[in-house]
Amino acid sequence: MVLTARALSLSAFGEFAMIRSTIALFGTVAGLGVGATASKHVAEFRARERKELGSLLWLLFTVSTGASAIVALAFASCAHPIARHILRAPHLAGSLQLAAVVVVMTSIDNVQTGILSGFEQFQTIAQVNLISGVCSVALYSALARIAGVWGATAALMTVTLCRLLLNRRAVRSVCRQAGVRLQPVHLKAQIPILWQFSVPVFLSSLVTAPAAWATNAILARQPGGYASLGLYNGAVQWMIVTCAIPNLLAGTALPFMAYSLGTGDNRAFGRGARRFVAFIAGGAMLANALVSVGAPLAMGLFGRAFRTATPVLLIMLATATFAAVSAALRSVILAASSKLQWPATLCFAACGATSVSAMLLLQTHGAVGRAGANLAADTILLIGLGCLAKRALSPRANVQRIDSGVQAVTA
Repeated sequence: MVLTARALSLSAFGEFAMIRSTIALFGTVAGLGVGATASKHVAEFRARERKELGSLLWLLFTVSTGASAIVALAFASCAHPIARHILRAPHLAGSLQLAAVVVVMTSIDNVQTGILSGFEQFQTIAQVNLISGVCSVALYSALARIAGVWGATAALMTVTLCRLLLNRRAVRSVCRQAGVRLQPVHLKAQIPILWQFSVPVFLSSLVTAPAAWATNAILARQPGGYASLGLYNGAVQWMIVTCAIPNLLAGTALPFMAYSLGTGDNRAFGRGARRFVAFIAGGAMLANALVSVGAPLAMGLFGRAFRTATPVLLIMLATATFAAVSAALRSVILAASSKLQWPATLCFAACGATSVSAMLLLQTHGAVGRAGANLAADTILLIGLGCLAKRALSPRANVQRIDSGVQAVTA
């Protein structure tokens, strides 16, 4: 993103950030939470219920493809009104229509990544991300210089397509090796999984993604808003860097924890979960502290105009620590019990409401206000998920899981 920022003007970089935020919004609606569903249930069922797993994966792919196609068509048809009336940038309509294609590819690829994660194919995931990352460096810079925001969006679409095709090949290979055949059998037995797990996960994302988009839109509509959004986006890139490893570990830990519970090893789950959260918290604090020392230099990499946004970066680094710990807690909750997914949804709803409310109060403070709203929202989320994770790791919860396992075996 550093080269992209240098290829675009400050305002154009903010516009591209708005495009990505809109993709995230519609992608959340299209995704329906099936990526996390795939990761958890592949890890649980891969060794003992292969036929049922094949049926579930067929259902997840079908739901994801159908939903993403419908959402993408709606997105493309609304591109002009969104650009003109909401974003107050009519020239972004073409980029938004192109972004609709990205929504479909991202939704399907999330299922594929979830499957690979459930099969513990982390090396494959890393290789795919490395290849797409290398391709993105040249594509973003070149196309952004040639065609501005539209070119950067085209580069995003190309990189997403590359990752989709590579992951598709990997999924076919790992399913063939595991003896899992995707076919529409026993579908009725898989429907409860969507209700108990996918729906609450989807709603958790559904309340946060619109909130993030709304806060960005509020900032963009202010005088000089897209320039402020560009500064904020520069700080976000560093937040993504410092959270990359914690988020990767959070995604990696989910199938391991789910597998521990699937084998009935509740003590190992509790012990490993506590160590995992502590490790993520310590690593995130260290990484963000190191970046904060060189904050002016870090922001200066994006260009001269970004050097004034050092306070924004410092706020976002504090937010990054909270976000990393929240991601770890979320993995624990996802692995622990389907019953905790609905309370977790309420935590995300409170997070989204806090974000929008804080942004309305801080909208005249530009990028600093946007970062402050993010910090307030992540603080609320951390507190809520912390309480749920404590409940998931309590001795009473372990007893309930053991009793459930005994009942399942005797049944």
